[in-house]
Amino acid sequence: MTDEPSFEFLCTYIGYEPKKRLLDSFEVAKIRRVSISAVRSDRVKGVGPKFMKPPGTQRALYSEYEVLLWLYENRKQSTSEERVA
Repeated sequence: MTDEPSFEFLCTYIGYEPKKRLLDSFEVAKIRRVSISAVRSDRVKGVGPKFMKPPGTQRALYSEYEVLLWLYENRKQSTSEERVA
């Protein structure tokens, strides 16, 4: 039994309409409401959502579930809380 929320729960919680495919960095930036450079910077620092690079490409692709889970796991109760790496 896993403690992680289901994909359906995350979609409802965040208000996301699933595309049922991998997402590129531009789509992740839109979901996160940040710039594409913020997505790239977080990827380099290792603090953003998990991603994959298909062999032979330089493209970073993201699972919808991983992006939504990352958002959910990084929710805060106070602006004084530190960012979780």
